[in-house]
Amino acid sequence: MGSVAALAAMSVVSAAIGAAAQRVPETFVSSSLPISKWASVALLAYFGVRTLKAAWAAAPDAAGEELAAAREELGEGEAEGGAAAARASPSGPKKAIDSRDSSSALARALEVGAIIFVAEWGDRSMLATIALAAAQGPVGVAAGATAGHALATAIAVLGGALVSRWLSERAIGFIGGGLFLVFAALTQAGVM
Repeated sequence: MGSVAALAAMSVVSAAIGAAAQRVPETFVSSSLPISKWASVALLAYFGVRTLKAAWAAAPDAAGEELAAAREELGEGEAEGGAAAARASPSGPKKAIDSRDSSSALARALEVGAIIFVAEWGDRSMLATIALAAAQGPVGVAAGATAGHALATAIAVLGGALVSRWLSERAIGFIGGGLFLVFAALTQAGVM
């Protein structure tokens, strides 16, 4: 949800920039400094280092241990009638788990949304959306870009869920952080 919301906001902002660009003379827009390239490289490198540090700090089997503990707790609670008691009592364990899950899910959605929004700033998809909105109707371009981003995000999330069955969260963090750094180097080299 965070990724789709961020990409939808980016699409709307890009379409608005494209619509506004139709009214700005070209001499005011040209620049010899590759500011968007520098910003992209810096952000990719930052997220790469941050992801690698988080993966390094994570315990090798932390996710597996947490999942096993949660399954064990649920199994014991149901066997002893604890699940019914938790449902009957508003202050029972079920309510505490639900409130933590919803607040952490919201926090994760906000973090992912912020990362995606910042990482996509100045990306080719943003520039393409600006160019299309300058040439076509900005509302249709924003809607199409949002739908395309939502589909790509769904594919990425489902692919990530499948990959997580075989790789630990820590391994995925190392791979993701390494890819961020590779993309930063390729962007700096002008390949991307």
